[in-house]
Amino acid sequence: MTTLQQVEIDTTQYLDTAFSIGYQLAKKSIWDGNRCNWLGSGVKAANGAWAVVQQTFGPDMYNGTAGIAYFLSLLLDQRDDPIIADTLEGTINQMLSSLDSLEEGHNYAYFGGKLGVADMLISIGKARGKTEWETKGWELLLEICQQDIQEFEIDIIAGVAGAIPVLIKRFTESKHQIIGTAIAKASDFLVEKATKTPNFWSWVSSEAIPATTGYSHGASGMAIALLEMFKLTKNTVYFNGFRMGLNFENSNYNTQLQNWYDLRDTSSGQLSCGDAWCHGAPGIALSRLKAWEITQEDAYRQEAELALNTTHRSIYNSLNNQNLPSNFSICHGLAGNADILLEGGLRLNNPTYKQVAIDVGNYGIEKYAKHGINWPSGVNDPSGGNLGMQETPGLMLGLAGTGYFYLRLATEGKLDSVLLL
Repeated sequence: MTTLQQVEIDTTQYLDTAFSIGYQLAKKSIWDGNRCNWLGSGVKAANGAWAVVQQTFGPDMYNGTAGIAYFLSLLLDQRDDPIIADTLEGTINQMLSSLDSLEEGHNYAYFGGKLGVADMLISIGKARGKTEWETKGWELLLEICQQDIQEFEIDIIAGVAGAIPVLIKRFTESKHQIIGTAIAKASDFLVEKATKTPNFWSWVSSEAIPATTGYSHGASGMAIALLEMFKLTKNTVYFNGFRMGLNFENSNYNTQLQNWYDLRDTSSGQLSCGDAWCHGAPGIALSRLKAWEITQEDAYRQEAELALNTTHRSIYNSLNNQNLPSNFSICHGLAGNADILLEGGLRLNNPTYKQVAIDVGNYGIEKYAKHGINWPSGVNDPSGGNLGMQETPGLMLGLAGTGYFYLRLATEGKLDSVLLL
């Protein structure tokens, strides 16, 4: 991927910040023999209410040890460091020892299940020269591909929409027929689970929420997975599903707000729009960038720019309004939205978007890193009854993700975005 040369930056401070976060993770790790884990904040349902709790973490990518291992390995790509290397090894050992703790049936989930663990073992094992990790990753991946798909395994976070691009990558690399069969099974499942009308396809990814827009649980994620499958097979059924999915999403576009309605909760009678990777314009921007990249249809580029400009405004509203609670997570925080602007700047060769990401990076250093203040996380009590944004170590909600964002700035986007599978 080419980098933008129009905005000159000193990347040293971003690399230093990323390593500082890596050392913080190493210092706070809790060891048992050759394994390490962390204690941090999370949100759990208890007695019919939400509560922010202190907890250790499972092996998943979203907020568990696989995501932390991903960040630590990226640090080692920049320079060898024995502290980071030891912590990475302890993290991998813990991840391998706790695979059984993943919820039953969460096989095809990249962020929330076994697929993300398998993919990380392959990638990290190859990068670090650890053939035993890589071998275990391939074994786990092939085991997953032979499992049935559960009814709930649909969206980017928890299902086949997140699995399809990852499986395609591994199939292209290995040509293993078991993976190819699983890709076809996953894609046909996504087609089957769509609610179809003459003009729209939509998906219900959870019994708790209706069919919705957005990348992590909504139409964008499913549609782009089908487009990736069309790119591989040229089967027009998948291309039609992609078109119909985006038709559904665009039918819920608000021209005045330049954003897409979040349809998860309509009980109040008032529709609102999200402003994060998981729901709203930022994640939708990534989907349109990918759609434009594959189809070369200018309409998708225009939609991407609309979404990126909305994300741009949301970021500066947060930076300029100290009364707004903001966090540095990559799922639904400033770091994630800035990372999406960085990706948009790279793919569209737009230095303005890159400057937004730089401004967010500098803001974080000035407000948190220089003063030794804890980075606010994406941990948030949905009821509003508990203090949110308390420190947590993971990738999508916590420190590892914040560190990943600073590595992306330090390498000026040479690292692939984890937010766009």
